[in-house]
Amino acid sequence: MLFSVAAFFVIWRETTEAAIVVSVLLSFCSQMFGQDPIMYKRLRRQIWLGSALGLGIVLIVSAAVIGVFYALDNNIWSAHEFVWEGTLALIAAVIITYVGVIMLKSSRIEHQEKWRLKLMREMEVRKKGSGNNSQESDETAIDTTTNNHASVNADGLPPKKRGGMLHRVSPRLSELANSEKYALFFIPFITILREGIEAVVFMFGVGVSDPPSSLPIAVIAGLVTGALLGWIIYAAGSRIKLKYFFLVSTCFLFLVAAGLFSRAIRSFESEYWNRSLLYPSGSGDDGSAPPIAYTNSLWWLDCCDYRSNGWSIFNALLGWNEKGSVGTVTGYCLYWVALSTWLVGIKIVEKRRAAAASTKVARHEAMVAHSVDKRPSNHTLADDDDSTSAAAAASQ
Repeated sequence: MLFSVAAFFVIWRETTEAAIVVSVLLSFCSQMFGQDPIMYKRLRRQIWLGSALGLGIVLIVSAAVIGVFYALDNNIWSAHEFVWEGTLALIAAVIITYVGVIMLKSSRIEHQEKWRLKLMREMEVRKKGSGNNSQESDETAIDTTTNNHASVNADGLPPKKRGGMLHRVSPRLSELANSEKYALFFIPFITILREGIEAVVFMFGVGVSDPPSSLPIAVIAGLVTGALLGWIIYAAGSRIKLKYFFLVSTCFLFLVAAGLFSRAIRSFESEYWNRSLLYPSGSGDDGSAPPIAYTNSLWWLDCCDYRSNGWSIFNALLGWNEKGSVGTVTGYCLYWVALSTWLVGIKIVEKRRAAAASTKVARHEAMVAHSVDKRPSNHTLADDDDSTSAAAAASQ
């Protein structure tokens, strides 16, 4: 097999998301600052520097992971091959599912508008500071505007302190990360760093179930198609609606995760079968043994090998195997049941939170209205004073 469909979808998904973020930022700068060549060049430089730095760190992490992988290969991999394959595939399935759920929740808001809202403060700051001639006055305007925005939030309360762990470790770096002045640097940097590390983790699980020869072409194809889609979005002026794209691609991620979960169960079954009955070493390389027990199989076909022809596509997307077992089929079905239950639970929790928030707002408005009704007017207070004076005069 020369092409891993699972690896292609993983790389394509992560590359596409990073490319969309970068293309939206570039389109935003072109639309908002196209008439100011100096500012436009400066902001574009921030975007590309952040992207390049994030990509460089991802490459370093990837090289380290590959080095550790091959260093362990000669020591403990061969003796526990099925255990490692099943464990890594299971971890990758869990992570892919979790990220897919997060992206499914965020797909309700168009990503283009999301990034525009994040950059609106930067645009307003630049407009207010455009009349200043010195860099110092420009920085002062930025700091002043930032402080004014941070003084109160939508509820009229002081905002929570930002920075967290990063602020405690490096206050200066936290200040730069939270500064709108450098937003166009940190947004692509953090995005590419996150997506790249996620892709490395996902490929760890995909790589153990597919032959190494099937990964290079799939990875290159995923990178090229993802970057091409980002360029198309940039050329279209960031006018493409991305909601349905993220929904469809997230469904593909769920399919890949379901296949990985089924393959993890298959690896554990093969480990148990080979170790307990055939090969005490736990490795299946001692002969041409059946991968699973005949008694646990639901079907046993001599055709449709998942490693050849077009059946590898069904193996990547649906977890297909020509030798199906009770465990793999049951696990595949239970994955979708668990995922559906999770998504329904998220929907129920969100509705309850929205209802609780509406109730809280209604109670607050009722309390305010009640306090206004009970407040005495100036006319009532004057009448009370006159009545008190008259009563005192009569008593005298």
